[in-house]
Amino acid sequence: MLFRVGAALLLVCVLFIFFIGDCSTCDYRAVVGGSVILQVPSSEDFFDTKWKYNDGNVLRKKNGHVYSLSQRAALKDNGSLQLTEVKGDNAGGYTVECFDKDGLLKLKRSFTLCVYETVSKPRVNFTCLNGKPFLRCEVVDSKDLTFSWFVNGKKLALTGRHFSGGKDNQIYTCLVRNPVHTNTSDDVSV
Repeated sequence: MLFRVGAALLLVCVLFIFFIGDCSTCDYRAVVGGSVILQVPSSEDFFDTKWKYNDGNVLRKKNGHVYSLSQRAALKDNGSLQLTEVKGDNAGGYTVECFDKDGLLKLKRSFTLCVYETVSKPRVNFTCLNGKPFLRCEVVDSKDLTFSWFVNGKKLALTGRHFSGGKDNQIYTCLVRNPVHTNTSDDVSV
């Protein structure tokens, strides 16, 4: 019985991480400290435009007057929402609702914004393992990282954080990226 409870709890945790932590469903991506514009998918000029973040009001434009609840949120002329100095807590769900002068809802769209840290400078470390170089690309962990390796400036078909079987007298470089930023290690001679 205890095994079933533990297995069920593990399954719930995995599903939570997969569905909540996964940003592959992002409509918009931004880097911490940067800016992003969430577009209104219409060219129509609406009488009343409301932007909400996780169901709380962020900004409203009604009859030409703009009411903002954040100094880092601004409304563009076309009704799009611009966020500046983006922070990690800006990630989440945004909804825009647009109304005509009679108060009829003409447009409602929801978007997901994912926010990423910049990728730290990776560092290539190597040791000998069974007489062959073992290389590891070390970088401060962040979400959605991908790795690329280069030897003497040519890209290898390797995508992991580390690999073994490199050759002596070669120059290795590691490139790390997330959806909004890329950084490259210094060259390392092995």
